[in-house]
Amino acid sequence: MTGMERINLRNCELVADGHVHLYPSVAVEALLDAAGRNLSALRAQSSAEPWAGVVIADPQGVNGYERLLRYGHASSTRGRPPWVQDGGGDCSVVFRGASGLRLLVIRGQQLITREGLEVLGAGYTNCIPSGLTLASTVERISAAGGWSTLAWGVAKWWGKRGRLVTDFITAEGGRPGILLGDNGGRPWWWTRVPQFELAAERGMRILAGTDPLPLRGEEARVGSYGFRIEVDRAGRQPVTDALRDALENPRMEVTTIGRRVGAGRFVSNQLGLRLNRLYRKNAFA
Repeated sequence: MTGMERINLRNCELVADGHVHLYPSVAVEALLDAAGRNLSALRAQSSAEPWAGVVIADPQGVNGYERLLRYGHASSTRGRPPWVQDGGGDCSVVFRGASGLRLLVIRGQQLITREGLEVLGAGYTNCIPSGLTLASTVERISAAGGWSTLAWGVAKWWGKRGRLVTDFITAEGGRPGILLGDNGGRPWWWTRVPQFELAAERGMRILAGTDPLPLRGEEARVGSYGFRIEVDRAGRQPVTDALRDALENPRMEVTTIGRRVGAGRFVSNQLGLRLNRLYRKNAFA
């Protein structure tokens, strides 16, 4: 990984958004600004070097991570951009903001399984296709050296699919590299998710993230909901390996931080999604 050897995460408190999309309509700078602003507000008062992170989960056909890699090179930008690359590679890139905040971006994919469930794969360079079974998707991600997050979604964990998620947690709970994902789009009053309760009993980690929708202004939420973890990077270990090791270490506590959306935002977002789908259907009919 070019440039990554000088990045040191030893004894670092990392606050991160575990579920981010950079859609084509969103400017890279706008996403970095929102992540830096919101994650800085969530950091505990600490003397440690300021670190934050996001996992970019690109849906099929979206190249958000590649756009990030092309942004922030001081030598190729007129003047100094607000965010400058401070090391980058195929799996992760680091940006430094004007405040000194270092923002770690992890490459990931958003994969839709044959059963209609959403899995976020992160920390690898292979291109894994959607449409595989849940079990096959997780195995392919593990074989590529990454970690899998089975992401909560509105109505996706109910009925038959909900029973599949419950069975998956029962079978795989506690297995390294397999996590569940909470979602900042789950409104604050939606307090109970039975699968999260089962996961806690089974020793399965839950990573929180905002999951911004492809709607105007949603990028401003990036970094407002996420998790905190201590990362101890050993030697010259790649950054993604260090984060994966921390996530798999039962002694490292993962704490959910931030806020989920309110009732009004939840309703307007769901209506906006359905109107967008109706528009696309009619426009390309």
